[in-house]
Order: sequence, then C-alpha cells, then structure tokens
Amino acid sequence: MARPTQTPETESRRARAYALYAASELSGIRRSLRSIAQELGVALKTVQNWRDVDRWSDKLSVQLDERARAVGDVTRGIENLMRTSLSEHINTLNTIIRSGKTDADRIRGIREFVEIYRKLGIPLPNADDVTVNDKPAEFEDDVPAPAEKKPGSSADPEEKDLT
Repeated sequence: MARPTQTPETESRRARAYALYAASELSGIRRSLRSIAQELGVALKTVQNWRDVDRWSDKLSVQLDERARAVGDVTRGIENLMRTSLSEHINTLNTIIRSGKTDADRIRGIREFVEIYRKLGIPLPNADDVTVNDKPAEFEDDVPAPAEKKPGSSADPEEKDLT
C-alpha cells in the first residue's frame, strides 16, 4: 500500500504537532499524543508515526542542549558585566577612601565598601588575619583632633553647671 503524498496542509499539521509536543515537554506539563491528534483533527496513529519518523525526542534533546548553551553564554556574559561593573565601583570607592575631599566623603566610601562586602558575603579581614610587617606603615592622620575640654569649663557658653 502506497503512502499518501504530503500536502502543504499535512506538513503544516505535522509541524504544528511537533510544536505542541515540544511546548508541552519544555513547560514540564506533558501532553498526550492523543490530545495533540484531537486538536489537529488527525488520527493518533498519524501523530505516533510523525513522532517516530521525525525522531521528536532526539530533535527536542538537540533544542534543549542549544537552549542550555545559549543560557550559559548569556549567564557568563552577565557575570562578566557584573564583575567589571563591581570592579569599577570598588576602584571608585578606593579612590574616594584614599583621596576624598572631606572626612565625611572618605567615611561614606568606607561604609559603602563594607556594605558591598557584606552583601556579597565576603568576610572582612580580622585583626588576626592581617599580617604585620616589622616596620609599621607610615600613617599621617589628616583628621584634626577634637579640642580638649578643661575640667570645669564648658565649650558651650549656654551650658550651665548643674552641680
């Protein structure tokens, strides 16, 4: 018995059958071949034949592999972009911390730096983790020390002695 020739309508139904099958597999909600056949108005045996001849499982595996590779590429691209952006922000904070115009700017930079480390779950170094060289680092404090109060005197002229 000879097979019927493929018409454009049959080819369209065949492609639609695979699309329905693939969509159901990708969504995780399996759909029976019977329901696909009913929706397209063809016999179940016809859909089963298309599935076997066109090797839908193999086709779907290839599509899933391609999708996984594409998602992996996008994910790596996003990770690289985020890493670059984070690096730029940390460099900016380092610049602010080292050469900020005001003490408040430098302190804000340090706070932001610590906040980034906390959000990323990176432990900040403890005093025990820091190695100390024999020669101490040279440090010049550029923050003026607060004026010392003399006992019995008040910096605020409005302040009254309550004793």
